[in-house]
Order: sequence, then C-alpha cells, then structure tokens
Amino acid sequence: MTVRLIFIVLCLFCLPVIANAQQGTHGDGSDSTHAQAGHQGQHRGQDHQGQGGMRMSMVRHQYVHANGIDSLYKDLSNPLQLTSANIDAGKALFLQHCASCHGTEGKGDGEAGADLNPAPGNIARFAKMPMAKDDYLLWTVSEGGAVLNTEMPAFKQRLSSNEIWQLVTFLRQM
Repeated sequence: MTVRLIFIVLCLFCLPVIANAQQGTHGDGSDSTHAQAGHQGQHRGQDHQGQGGMRMSMVRHQYVHANGIDSLYKDLSNPLQLTSANIDAGKALFLQHCASCHGTEGKGDGEAGADLNPAPGNIARFAKMPMAKDDYLLWTVSEGGAVLNTEMPAFKQRLSSNEIWQLVTFLRQM
C-alpha cells in the first residue's frame, strides 16, 4: 500500500513536468533550451510548475539523479532532536539567510530570487518529498549551487554544522 501511494504521488508530480517538456515549455511559458554546465544532468533554466502552480527547480534533482550525493554528506543524518529551540533557531537562520530568495514561506518566491535562473526551489514542499533526505538537504545547504552552476550560495563557511542542522530541522517543519 505504501509503495503504491508513493508511486501515485510521484506520478502526479511528474505528469505536469512531462507534459510541459512535450510542449517545449517549462510551465511558465519560458523556452525549453538548456545550456550545458559541464556535467551530465546539469541544466540551467529547468524550472517546472508543479502541482498547484508551485515552482519546483529540477536542476538539483537531475544532478543527484545522475551523480548522487557528494560522498562528504552521503548517508549523514540530522543529529539534532526535534525541539522548539532547534526549530526556532532554524527559522531565524532561514529568515536571515534564505528567505530573500526562497520567500518567507519557502515557496521559491522571494524578491531577491525573482530574476534568478533557475528560480529558487519551493523548499517548503520539497523538504517533505522522499528524495529530500537529511544528507541531501545538508549537502544542498552546505555546498550551495556551485556544482550546479546556480546562484545559491554555499553556507558551509558561513554557518556552523549545528546551525545547518537547525536549518534542516526547520525546513522539515515548514
């Protein structure tokens, strides 16, 4: 039953993407041309409208599908407990470092991200998807978008490991 439900959810997410790809657009009316970033699965401009019109960036997803998670982060899990103190600290970090691009609710609609290509992802939705395991979110926040040729900054030099885990804790609660 659980496998069937996951399959149905994945199909519902992928159908708009497939339909838009067949139409040659990304759901937002933009062109479907892609500039290669030097690695298999890395494309700029691959943003898709997901269910309910929420933008979902496919760049990181495609990269991980083709290349996997960096071995520095692979299989790591959040050592922090789900406490209000960790969630509140993560929220403060999110508002300070992420909300300008991802929006205060994490929907990818922040003012500073309006002109970015690819657009910031809807992390409020994505953080709850099966692919967004702890190692994936840790890698995403720590390394940013350099390997993907996106504008997302790396936070491994700006935030401590504990702060990044607090941020991941908050993302799970969005």
